[in-house]
Parts: sequence; C-alpha cells; structure tokens
Amino acid sequence: MDYKELISTKLTILICEENERILKRITLWVKAMGEKVYTTSNGVEALEIYKNQKPDIVITATSLKNMSGIELLDKVFEINKEQATIVVFDTIEHDTFKTVINLGVDKFISKPIEAKTLYKVILDLEKEKVWRDEFLQLQKDITKNEIEKRESVQFHSDEINRLKDSMLTVFTHELKTPLNAIVNFSKHVHKHLSKEEFSKRDQLLQEIEEIQYSGTVMTNLIANVMDAYKLRDGSIVLNIEELEIKTLCQNIMTKFSYELKTNELELNIEDPSLLFKSDSVQFEKIISNLLSNSFKYGKGKVLVSFTTSNGAFSCCVADNGDGFLEKDKSFDLFEQASSDEMTRTAQGTGVGLFIIKELCEILGYNIEIKNSEILGGAKVIISGPLEVIQN
Repeated sequence: MDYKELISTKLTILICEENERILKRITLWVKAMGEKVYTTSNGVEALEIYKNQKPDIVITATSLKNMSGIELLDKVFEINKEQATIVVFDTIEHDTFKTVINLGVDKFISKPIEAKTLYKVILDLEKEKVWRDEFLQLQKDITKNEIEKRESVQFHSDEINRLKDSMLTVFTHELKTPLNAIVNFSKHVHKHLSKEEFSKRDQLLQEIEEIQYSGTVMTNLIANVMDAYKLRDGSIVLNIEELEIKTLCQNIMTKFSYELKTNELELNIEDPSLLFKSDSVQFEKIISNLLSNSFKYGKGKVLVSFTTSNGAFSCCVADNGDGFLEKDKSFDLFEQASSDEMTRTAQGTGVGLFIIKELCEILGYNIEIKNSEILGGAKVIISGPLEVIQN
C-alpha cells in the first residue's frame, strides 16, 4: 500500500524515543510517508521542539531522558488540549494506561512496533485533523457572520445550522474520551485473558471498572441531550412527592462514587431529617448536574451545603476551579467554559447548566451563579419554597 497517496496534507511529526535503534526505525518509516520529522530521546528537548515547531502529531515513548513521556504529554496538553498524540508502550501498566487516557491521548501502540500499525494510526489522526480544521474554519465563519449581525431569513437559517453543528461537534468530542477508554481498556483485558494471565486479576478488574465508568459517562451524555430537547419542547411532566433531604443526597452521592475517589467532597446538611416537596427525579438531575460540573471544572475540592430559613431551602454547590468566565452565557444550550475546540480543558457538552436553569423554572426555584468566596471557583445557589405547588 502506498501510504504517501493516502495522506492529503504534509504533516509535521515529533518523535520521542529513548532507544536510539527504535527511534531511527520509526523515523525512517515516518519519513517514507513524506512527513516532516523532528526527533529526540530527551523529554526536556522534546518540549522545546514542541513549543518552537508546533507539530501536528506527537509520538512519544513513556520513558525518555530527563523528563518522562507522561510529564511531556502533560505539559503539551497544557499548551494545546487538542494536540494529536500517540503513546508507545514497552509494557502497559494499569496506572500509566489510565493516566494517558485521562490526559486525552488519541492512540496507543505496544512494542515491538510494526510499520503498518504506525501508518494506520497516523492516517487516522490525519483524518481527524482535517475534520477539526474544517470545523475551526466553520467557527471563524460563524463568528464573522455574528459580528456583521445579518438580519435576514438566511441569517436565521444559518443560526439554526450553527446550533446543529455546535451540538454535533461538542457531542462527538465528548464521546471521544470514554470511547478511547472503552476500546483500549477492553483490548488490554482481552489480550491478557486470551493469554490466561490470571495473575493480573486485580489490574483487569480495575480496567473493567474503567470500562463500566466510561459507558456510564456516554449514557449520561446521551441522557442529558435528550433531557435538553424534552425541556425545549415542554414534554417534562412533574411528579411532586414528599422527599427526605438525607436520603436524596445519599442517592445522588452513590452516582459519583468513581469521582469521589479523586475528589474531596464536603457535604453540610443543616437538618438531615428535613422533609420537603418536589419531584425527586428532576431535583436529583439539578444537583447531579451541579456536582458533575464541579468535578469537571474544579480542581479536586467540592463543597455542598443545604440550609433552610423561613419556609424556604437553599442548596449551594461550590468548587475550587477557575470560576465562571462568562456568566451571561453560562445557561445557553451547548455553551461550555471554553467554547474554543483548541483550548477546552474539561469535558462537558454545555448542556448541564441549561438543564438546571430550565428545571428550576419549572419547579419555581431561583438560581444564582457567582464565584466562591471560600474555594475561589464556581458557586451555584438553588433556592425555593419547601412546598412546591405544581402548575
């Protein structure tokens, strides 16, 4: 197969490998594809090359001189969260594998490397780059149209198409990370099970847990988008019943058992035995989306409080992230903390706060967003009567 003919644009590729023999071999293969190549066995040097040359793809081993491949990728993603990356493993350990997936690495290759395997992953990334470049150009065109503020039928048609494109782009972007985890962890589990390496039972169980969690993330993404459209067309039906705040909070916390392994959550309930009336399903959605946002955008610490006064309740969720950047746009459908595909630093479809706002309106609650005085990040306060009157 002539791989040169399959590459539509000439790519710049940075190759980082401590083993000089393997580095030369990979370099020869990639140059044979017609790509421009930078090589190094030194992690510190690799970072400087990256900053100066801004390569399209970074291929790195986990072990490098002076700076590990993982450290290098962490710094690369600080510069460009959407950087296309390929990690080459000597042996795949669970913790390392989980780290690179969570960083957002696109592709994985195990040693010994075969030329056809390397060609395939580079071709896949090249296709994704073309798609991403086309979307970024679309974003620029949309921005230009918005500045011109065209008031015509065509403008409104373009706006509808923009929303569709935005939804599709954000949604597919968010499916990418859990899908990567599902595909790569399942491959690893299958590989070891097929070899009957049952000595790695604990590691395989951890990887199965990662697969289950990633499946849950995808399910929640789909459910949120469906809820958003139900709210838009007014098809949500309330079921008001008496609820106990302690039981309600316990039910919500069980959904976030995975996130609580790596995040500190402080829960303060003024009166755990408090009873109030609301729709349990919709109320849980409000609090769950608030917590989900705090885990995504926070930096490891979340504070939840529930207080009452004069026949009304107040629920506050705060985190230690960067806070709200554009408060006026926070509740817009598909709006995310960073709408630029190249600078997004957290997951999220931009649906959560829209759902919260719409559900609060239906239930007659007030919602206030600000930055937390205590933790320094975002702070959302939901308040309303303890007795909800159904319309």
